[in-house]
Amino acid sequence: SLGISDEGALAAVGAAVHANCDSFDRQGVATVLWALARLPRAARGDAPIEALTRAALDIADDFTPQELANVVWALPQVGAKDQQLVQKLALVARHRVQQFTPQGLGMVALGFSSLGVFSEPLFNAISKAAQDQAGTCNMQDAAQIL
Repeated sequence: SLGISDEGALAAVGAAVHANCDSFDRQGVATVLWALARLPRAARGDAPIEALTRAALDIADDFTPQELANVVWALPQVGAKDQQLVQKLALVARHRVQQFTPQGLGMVALGFSSLGVFSEPLFNAISKAAQDQAGTCNMQDAAQIL
């Protein structure tokens, strides 16, 4: 990020996301949510976030591990509070935990803990997956998991 923002352009992007979110595929929802999470709250507005979280709930089972990690990481960044979505994503993540990369495990653990999700079965599954991957991790992978 260059730290440059054109409020008019950002508002137009937010309006376009809100208006067209229903046509986004799973990758589009995950990528746009992740990208909006990197913007200041005032620049992104709430309407596109609400539309994206509704869309994410409908397609949560279809996210790839990378998309799931991006969504879970993005939710606390954008201030999303949809508990139904959070619980659905936690369930999906728990069932797919062995498919995450070390970076994905770290993003999922950070995202859920930032959302106030302290599910023992979920974090036990993340911990086991991290242990299973420990023997094949390089230094960067190990840092991502931690």
